[in-house]
Amino acid sequence: MRTEVTAPGHKAAPSPSQVVVMFALPPDLPSSLVEYARGRIVPADPATWPIIEVRDRVGIVSTIPRYALEVLTLRTDIDPERVRWLVNGSSTRPLTNRHVHLVHHRARLHVVDGHHALAAHLAVGSDRVPVRLVTPNQVLDRDAIALDEATTAA
Repeated sequence: MRTEVTAPGHKAAPSPSQVVVMFALPPDLPSSLVEYARGRIVPADPATWPIIEVRDRVGIVSTIPRYALEVLTLRTDIDPERVRWLVNGSSTRPLTNRHVHLVHHRARLHVVDGHHALAAHLAVGSDRVPVRLVTPNQVLDRDAIALDEATTAA
């Protein structure tokens, strides 16, 4: 049996009944989420982070093209071994079923869960990243607070 490259980032081992897709990872993976997509993953300042609590994890399932990915995140630390574990299928769900949970707030997407899944998708070169748009339960509206403080001070 021979292994042939079918697409950038993965190899396929053909068999008569099925094709098993294995992802090729670089030997050294970054330990910072920002390093997986420089300029597209922006670390957010905790003092300005608007999402206090996420209501549920149900949300709307979609995908974001890799080239259109632009998100804010509080957590930038990534365990490279966990990324390898997710890619190599050491979990009950394959990588294609691992969603990044996002909250849309003021025309920006905020990563609230799935940081390692995002890193894994970017490490293997996924063309589209599966996401789940979730609803925030509480959002801190800093502009409204500043306006209230200004009017009460006057």
